[in-house]
Amino acid sequence: MFHLENVELRGQQLGDVHWRVSLADGRAEVEIAALDSTVSLLGTVELEQEDLPFHVRGRIVDTQLQPLLILLSRDRLGYRGDLRASLQLDGHLAHPESMAADVRLLALRVVTPEGELALAQPGSAVLRGGVVTMDSLYFAGSAGHMRVGGSVARDGPLDLHYQLDDLRLGFLEPFLSTEAMGLRGGLPGRIDLLGTSTDPQLHGRVDVEDM
Repeated sequence: MFHLENVELRGQQLGDVHWRVSLADGRAEVEIAALDSTVSLLGTVELEQEDLPFHVRGRIVDTQLQPLLILLSRDRLGYRGDLRASLQLDGHLAHPESMAADVRLLALRVVTPEGELALAQPGSAVLRGGVVTMDSLYFAGSAGHMRVGGSVARDGPLDLHYQLDDLRLGFLEPFLSTEAMGLRGGLPGRIDLLGTSTDPQLHGRVDVEDM
């Protein structure tokens, strides 16, 4: 068993990482535990094939959301929360950008100073070609109600679609400078968030209350 203490990625503490590797018949079997053992992975790497294909299964149990968000954006997004999910990863170590992932979202809670939203029922998301595409996910909580679906790419395009029901406007602050625009209150309607995380473009129809 190998172990790294106080692993840090882009200024975010990931805690200790433990892993075990065993070799047999041209294959490496790998076990990994990270983020205070709330993320566990078990998989294989085919060592005798040139592009080193791998297959991994794992689970995420009440993991803090912030460390996972930094894998999608170079900018620190102003969300907190936690996640519970199962996942499957497939790809080639020689071509990490081609990794595919299938994630079953069992629970997801997102928190901002404006309130919180929680996933009302399980959903799914997939990663293909560096793009995360998600089901239409329904959230409800103290920040209002929201249904969201679409896709997002790390350092690439946003294509997210929101159906809002009295959502507190500040909940979108990480993508939209609502304070600078002098906006507050509830936000019913539909919006499409396009562009990139550093240059978002907002389209759609909304009715801003209590401006």
